[in-house]
Amino acid sequence: MTSGVDLSSTTKETIPSGSRRYDDTHAGQAKRRSIPIGSLNVREGDDEASHPFGPVPNGWTEYTHVIEGIPFFYNSQKRIITDAYIRTPAILSRIETYYTQISGVLGSLDSTEYQLSKMDIYIDPTCDPQTGQKICAYYLVDHCRHSIAFLRQVDTGIVGLPDARNTIHLERMLRGEYWTHCEYMPRPDVDHTASARKLQGQLASLMIDNISSEGSTSPFTPEECKYYLKSVNPSINEPQFLNWSVEFSFAARVNSLLIQSQIINLHGEQCARADRAMIVTDQRPPARTALYLQLSKFMFDCPVTHLNRLEHAWTDRIIYSHHWKKLLSELIEEWTVAAGVGGLVWISNIVLFTSTSSTIALLLLGVSTIATVYGAAKALLLIRKHRSLGQYAVHGSQYLQENEKYATGLQDLSYEYSCPWACALWAGALTSISVLWMILNQVVSRVLELFLSLGFIPPYALCTGTLMLGAWTCGRVVPSDAKKITSSTKTNSHIQQYVIRTK
Repeated sequence: MTSGVDLSSTTKETIPSGSRRYDDTHAGQAKRRSIPIGSLNVREGDDEASHPFGPVPNGWTEYTHVIEGIPFFYNSQKRIITDAYIRTPAILSRIETYYTQISGVLGSLDSTEYQLSKMDIYIDPTCDPQTGQKICAYYLVDHCRHSIAFLRQVDTGIVGLPDARNTIHLERMLRGEYWTHCEYMPRPDVDHTASARKLQGQLASLMIDNISSEGSTSPFTPEECKYYLKSVNPSINEPQFLNWSVEFSFAARVNSLLIQSQIINLHGEQCARADRAMIVTDQRPPARTALYLQLSKFMFDCPVTHLNRLEHAWTDRIIYSHHWKKLLSELIEEWTVAAGVGGLVWISNIVLFTSTSSTIALLLLGVSTIATVYGAAKALLLIRKHRSLGQYAVHGSQYLQENEKYATGLQDLSYEYSCPWACALWAGALTSISVLWMILNQVVSRVLELFLSLGFIPPYALCTGTLMLGAWTCGRVVPSDAKKITSSTKTNSHIQQYVIRTK
């Protein structure tokens, strides 16, 4: 596109996802008000409000987002759309000034190829956060191509877009920004019936792919696709109803999510990700060292099991919302069971402490109790931590990136996840060994008491019997060794025939 040299330096390009609609603000203080006679007309304005405002200016139409409740305004003659509150005269004056500048440049650049005059102009009067200078943020909305545009060439980093691999990737990002704009400011007079029907076909294909393939790249579960299909089904909802109200904003949001999934999976590109397990960006997990595998054996292979699950969910450093939710629920359930098992072992140890005086058994029970307490505490801390995490892919991606190491990947995280069950298993093993030791002590002591209680057997007879038992045992071992010695010194038959015997 030819550079718009006449565009003011205070006019900056922006994108819908960079909107300030979710920034904190102050609504003002409430106060006692007088109720007028008759019906209250809110369209006349309010000079006594905390933030005074007037009526909707002539030529403008005010809409309110059905879900979020944020008002936005559209001027059909000038094709201006904005979420700035133009019922405040100062804001309206700035928007009209900026429109005069933008429309002049737009007219000089317009052609049958660009068709800029058919596009809506989004204008947001704002201030530079660094200098405080008043600036105009703008972009053009192309409803024909389902994209956004600008009046001069700009770098992706300046407007807040990530780096693009190629023009296909860049076109997907601009298309995603268009649907974000439609989600934020859905115009009722824009016909999106064709887009809704196309979305219906995409959702049906994604549902079938997700049901029939384990490696589906669908961002939605079959249940989610089913509900989305019901919402955009033309046989249930009238087309004119789809273009407005909740359905229009909903269709725009789903389209935006699908575009994001297509960008992640390189949809339409030569190296597109056809299966979720494919690695197309060469972001493979680090190799597992011998030390890691040995420590994993010491922990009953729990770290390797957890690492396999984490790396499968985090393939190519991409995670889906439904996979993240499933992983969280499975981990929380696993740690809950581990804490319960540790509690049972702890109760057993307390009972066994009162029933034995053996030093070795007490030592084993003490170590087992420490392991159960640590494992249960670690399980409860992990459960509390993971219940506070978000349930969507963005939260899972942020959490895994924070715990990912350059040299070891998610191996340290797999150790942490394995502690509850490893401690529970080691505690159970130590408790079992201590019980076995106590049983052997009881058996040996009872046998000795039995022999000592038999008074007719003199002590020297017991000693003689013990010696005889030892001699018999040695006698069973020595002949087998003697046979080995004899067989090793025996002359082979083919050598024997050459020996000359003498008297």
